[in-house]
Amino acid sequence: MMIQDIFLIASLNMGQVIILCLIIIYAEWSVHAELTRETCKEYGWGNFNKFINEFNKYKWKTRNPNFKNSLFEDKEFKPYNSEIHAGLIIFNGIGMTLWPISYFRAMIFVRRKCREINNNHSKDKNYKW
Repeated sequence: MMIQDIFLIASLNMGQVIILCLIIIYAEWSVHAELTRETCKEYGWGNFNKFINEFNKYKWKTRNPNFKNSLFEDKEFKPYNSEIHAGLIIFNGIGMTLWPISYFRAMIFVRRKCREINNNHSKDKNYKW
């Protein structure tokens, strides 16, 4: 009887952990979806493959060290028509809302690209923020 009680308690705790993780994931994704709807005049839905196709059309830069995980279109004049910043994904002025799994895959991809870009800048002694 004691071993069964231990497994019951462990399964309840694991279930609670899983539910908590799902709530956190849903909350972050819903902020992305709502922010895109509220901020962009035009927006549409996409998946990870569409995101990568659009992403590869632009040259990206990081704006300054305060936005470590944000990318902006590499051009001289503002406003940026394309940016990935604070849950917003905008290409050529049009917001892209990604499905939940695609959103998290895209954010992992963007963090890797930011690290790549920042590492290249740290090697370039003439680069100024």
